[in-house]
Formats: sequence, structure tokens, C-alpha cells
Amino acid sequence: MTIPIINKELLREFRLYLANKDIISSTKLESIKRRNQINRYHSYSSANVDRRTIPATYQWIGKILDRPIADHRKRTIDLVLAPFLIVIKHKSSEQAYA
Repeated sequence: MTIPIINKELLREFRLYLANKDIISSTKLESIKRRNQINRYHSYSSANVDRRTIPATYQWIGKILDRPIADHRKRTIDLVLAPFLIVIKHKSSEQAYA
């Protein structure tokens, strides 16, 4: 019994097809994961948060708003206060950075 000779061009094309298929499926999976993270973030920030109360994990940020900040004011605004005001307090970015 003899083994037929496989066309190298055909084998190369098939390997490229499989590699392309793997790349497409992995990028689709990454896209789905990213979309799920975004949806989870938006559902938490808009629907699950009661607009009148601040979650317990963010209570300390509300206290910062009542006190003057001596050092690192700009960093505190950029990294802590602005995201807090936008996500939790539902302010616009113009209001958060003002």
C-alpha cells in the first residue's frame, strides 16, 4: 500500500486557512469579553446604583469633597474625584472637572 503524495501548496494553503480561522475566533472571543466588561460596567454605573445613595465602598470619596486638599489636587481630581462624580453621582464630565 502506497501513501499518496500531498501537494505542498495545498497543505500550505490549508495551514494558512486554519491559522486565519484561529485568529478570527480569538479576536471574536476578545471582542465578546471586552463587550461584556463594558456592559457590566455600564449596568453597574447606571441601573444598579441608586442615585440618592452612595455605595459603602465609595463613602470615603464623598468625605474628600468636604475638605480642602493640600497636596496633589490635580491627581486627586483626575484619578479619584472626577470618575466618582461621573460614575456614582452621574455628573457630566464638564461638571466633574470644573
